[in-house]
Amino acid sequence: MERLFIKSPSIRRNFLDSLILSIDKNYNKIITNYKKLIFERNKILKKNNYDSDWITNIEKNIVDLGIKIYQERYEQISLINSNLIKLENLNKSFYKINFSIYDELLISKNGEFNLLYEEYLNKLKHSRNVDAIIGGCKYGPHKTDMVGYKTDDNFNINQLSTGQQKTVVLLIIIAQCKFMINELNKNPIIIFDEVCSHLDTHNRTLLLDLIELLNVQIFMSGTEKKFFSFLSTNTTYCNING
Repeated sequence: MERLFIKSPSIRRNFLDSLILSIDKNYNKIITNYKKLIFERNKILKKNNYDSDWITNIEKNIVDLGIKIYQERYEQISLINSNLIKLENLNKSFYKINFSIYDELLISKNGEFNLLYEEYLNKLKHSRNVDAIIGGCKYGPHKTDMVGYKTDDNFNINQLSTGQQKTVVLLIIIAQCKFMINELNKNPIIIFDEVCSHLDTHNRTLLLDLIELLNVQIFMSGTEKKFFSFLSTNTTYCNING
C-alpha cells in the first residue's frame, strides 16, 4: 500500500470504498447494484436496436446510485481530512495533508449533488454511441480519483518518497480508526503487514506515536525482529518458523 498514490485510480477508489465499508456495511450493496446496471446498459447498447425508454430508465437508476456513491465518497474524504487535522493537533510533527476527489462531473460542484442529476443523466445519454463501442461507461463514480496534497507547500503526495507515502497511508488508516473508536464506539483490530519497510527512523517514531493514540489490539508482521525495536515494552513478540 506504500505505492497507493502512484498506482491506478481504481486502486485508490477501492481503498476509499474500503474505508466507507468499515462504517457503512450497506455501501457494498450500492456499489454492487451500480456495477450491475452499468453492465446491463452496456449489453443493451451493443444491440443494433434497443428501446429508448428502457435504456433511459436504466440510466436514471445508474444516476440515482451513482450520486449516492459520490455522496458517500465525498463525506468520507471530509471525514478523513477532519480527523487528520485532529491528529496534527496532537502532534505537530505529523504531516499536514488534505485530500479531495477528482471527477469530471464533480470538479466544480463542491459537493452540491442536487445540481448534478440532470448533467449526469445528459452525459450518459450523449455517450451511448461511444460506450457501445468501447464498452463500460464514460462517466460516473467509477472514474473518480482520490488525490492528496501536503498543505504547507501544495506538493502532490504521489511525488513523495515511498516511505513518506506509506506514512500518509498509515495516517489515513489510524485517523479512520480513531474516528471509529471515538465517534462510533467501535474498537477495530488493526493488522499491519511489513509495516516497517521503507520507513526511516523518524517515520517509525511517528508510527509509534500514532499507535499509542489508539487503545486497541494491533498485530504487526515482519521478517526481522530488529524492525520492531521502536516499539514500547508493552509488546508481545511471536516467532513463527515455516
